[in-house]
Amino acid sequence: MRVEDLPSYLKGHWPQVREQLLNGTYAPLPVKRVEIPKPGGGVRKLGVPCCVDRFVQQAVLQVLQGKWDPTFSEHSYGFRHGRSVHQAVRQAQRYISRDTGTLWILTWRNFSTG
Repeated sequence: MRVEDLPSYLKGHWPQVREQLLNGTYAPLPVKRVEIPKPGGGVRKLGVPCCVDRFVQQAVLQVLQGKWDPTFSEHSYGFRHGRSVHQAVRQAQRYISRDTGTLWILTWRNFSTG
């Protein structure tokens, strides 16, 4: 399905999708695997969910983000709206340049094997 077709699809199917979400039987479809060529050679593997699954993911994100984001530390950059890896690196560089004698910078990266 094309993204442009999602509104009309949901008009006809939303009651069923909603019911599945509310009773816990909603099951996302398998993700489409796509390989994107890298400039230096090789490929980057990408998983693309179907339109309805992506819509549901975004709706859940918006609800949870509004509840949880205010509880995060102002120094947290990971997976936060309006924050990026580049901002985190710049902040880490500012901390390093202070040279106060003690410095802790925590990073986390999940490397999938699939």
